[in-house]
Order: sequence, then C-alpha cells, then structure tokens
Amino acid sequence: MLDNQDGVVLDHSVHMGNPADGPLLAPAIGRVKARAGRAPRAVTADRGYGAADVDTELSALGVRSVAIVRKGRQTLARQAIERRPRFRKLVKWRTGSEARISALKRSWGWSRSLMDGLAGTEVWCGYGVFAHNSQKISGLIADKNGPAGSTRPPVRPKRPAGTGPPARPQPPPALPIPACTRPTRMSSRAQTARERPQIGAGRRRNGTGRCRHRPMPQVR
Repeated sequence: MLDNQDGVVLDHSVHMGNPADGPLLAPAIGRVKARAGRAPRAVTADRGYGAADVDTELSALGVRSVAIVRKGRQTLARQAIERRPRFRKLVKWRTGSEARISALKRSWGWSRSLMDGLAGTEVWCGYGVFAHNSQKISGLIADKNGPAGSTRPPVRPKRPAGTGPPARPQPPPALPIPACTRPTRMSSRAQTARERPQIGAGRRRNGTGRCRHRPMPQVR
C-alpha cells in the first residue's frame, strides 16, 4: 500500500501468502508513475524494503530521494547518508503514515474480506480504498475552500479605501446621574415602634420582646 503526504492511497496490491517486500516496491512506483505521468520526488519505506538494488530501481524510475534504512551494519558512507536531516525527516514521516494500514483495517474493511477468492479480495480492498480516498479528498477540499453549508462566514476581499459603507454614528455618552441629597425619613411604623414606651421595663425579657412572667398564648 502506497500513500502520499495528504493521506490518499495511491496504490495497493493483494497477494497470496507473504511475499518479500523489496521486489514489490519498484512495480508499485511504476504504476503510480503511469497514472500520474511522473514519478514521485521522494520515496520512503520501512526496513523490509532496504536494499541497494531497490534504491537503484527507484532511481531508474526517476525518484530523486530514497529514504529507506537498510538492514544490517552499514558502512561509514551509508551511515552518513542515513544521518542527513532530509533522510531522517522522511523516515519520521513514514513512521507516522504506518497508521494508514491500521485505519484501513479498522474502518474500511481490510481486516477481513467478505468476498471469496483472490479476485474477490481485490475487489473488496479496492472498494475500501475508494471509500477511504473519497472521504479523505472531500475533507481536503473542505479544508481548502470551506465546507458547504458552514455557519462560518466566507472570507471577503478587502475593499479599497473610501469605497466602503459609511461608518455608523456612535450614540452620545450617557450623562452621569447626580447623587441624591434628599434626607432619609423613617417610616411611620418604625417611628411608632421607636416612640412606643417599653412595657414591663425593669423585668427580664426573653428573645421575643415579651415579659417572661406573662405566658404566651398557645394555639391548639
């Protein structure tokens, strides 16, 4: 399975058993070149594709940069190549793209084919790739142009100076409210309670203001 930097699957193939990875990369890049009209500028893969003949085949197809870590202990010249910033960047990107296969197995039917035979499996996987790419490309278009029916207003071009609508007049500032200087007056009830003589002065009172020697009426 091959995908690009946008997450779109460019090529895939179905095989019986578990063939070696190295001989399958150059034919896949050749199919991508035939569809797109040109070879990709950079190709990266895991260590299973790391071999000198694979790099030679990809360079013959027109690939400029090949970032595949080779197996075993390498020479000092090869170690210098694999330590270059461009090489490391492509290898890290390949590590992140490995989740594409898990997403195809989990959400697009690649975990198990419901069609019999090798031909049926190819059709089943092809439909999964088609559905995945349709959703991925739709999301890329929506991110670029804005989704249809979105509540976010579209970006309007800036108007030249002096051609826009007139500015809306601003309301005058609110006047400050003067402080009230009118003296406060007590209500008639509070004044009456204040002037009312204290009944039973000199006797102990409870918290209700009544004399403790006078029992309160009880409602039964």
